[in-house]
Amino acid sequence: MDNLWYLIGVGLSIWLNLKFLRQQKSSTKIVAVLLGVLFPLISTFVYWLRRPRDTQSQRVESSLRQTPRREPAISQVKVPDDGFLCPGTGYFNTEVVGESRYLAAIRKAVGGSGQTEVFAELKREPQNKFDANAVVVLISNSTVGYLPREEAPRYHNLIDELATARKRSFVKAEVYYSSESGDQIGSVRLDICEPEFALAINYSTIPAGARHWPTGRMMQLTDEAKNMGAIAKMISSAPFGAPFAAYFTLRFDETNLAKQLVEVCYSGERVGLLSAATGKKFAHAINRAKELSREFYVRGEVTGNSLAVEIRLDAKSPEELTEEEVKSLFA
Repeated sequence: MDNLWYLIGVGLSIWLNLKFLRQQKSSTKIVAVLLGVLFPLISTFVYWLRRPRDTQSQRVESSLRQTPRREPAISQVKVPDDGFLCPGTGYFNTEVVGESRYLAAIRKAVGGSGQTEVFAELKREPQNKFDANAVVVLISNSTVGYLPREEAPRYHNLIDELATARKRSFVKAEVYYSSESGDQIGSVRLDICEPEFALAINYSTIPAGARHWPTGRMMQLTDEAKNMGAIAKMISSAPFGAPFAAYFTLRFDETNLAKQLVEVCYSGERVGLLSAATGKKFAHAINRAKELSREFYVRGEVTGNSLAVEIRLDAKSPEELTEEEVKSLFA
């Protein structure tokens, strides 16, 4: 509406100046009136050049607000047996670039118009003539875009390490496509954590069929300072040092069973404790696993160094588990 009143004002100014021009005979006055006509015309042209334009991202955001969400396809599309699903943050914050060149593949991934979630593969593309560091994003083996140029090299080590283990790198992706406005709009966003936390340093040592505690919220450990010997060994085993992710196990402190303190262990050695309140929540699960001669693994993140360290477990609190998750741990 503001733009409309601006244009009306410019038009009125030009009309009045032209009307006044027809009544003038003095050359000085005529020049002044001509300038009065030209100035609004020039300002209008400059305004037109600098007018706000919707970017592709803004058009996608606008369309997303107006488009009903389709049922997620995550349950319909599985990560292949040779695939590894990299942990996410719970948010689709990483935008894929170059989607406008792959709209047909994006439309196919969505299944028409709308928005859905699928698994996407990350793959290095060293033969890319524009960028040897490029990481291509694939859905059902079709290119839908690339990781941003500045982000791609950070994921090389992760992709290479998984490739060495004959695994392909997968992440969750939110895909959107629309052509309702007359223009084709496609968007792909990824839910992926920082690369140093994507692959636990001891993932290859976890037994086949091991039970993994569902991830959910970060739980800060205590007592790390009393276990720096074991922590230093853990950090030295990390290929690139801290920060990194690792799998931990939980057990009761055998020296003080009455208090039921819960130890957090790496490779069988204690690296810290759960807080007393959090430990009580896990007590029944630990007892039940012990009765079944079973051990579950909990993902955690390590930051710092061998002098000062912070360890946090990424785990749902036991009362937050669904019945399906409980069965997957203890059935």
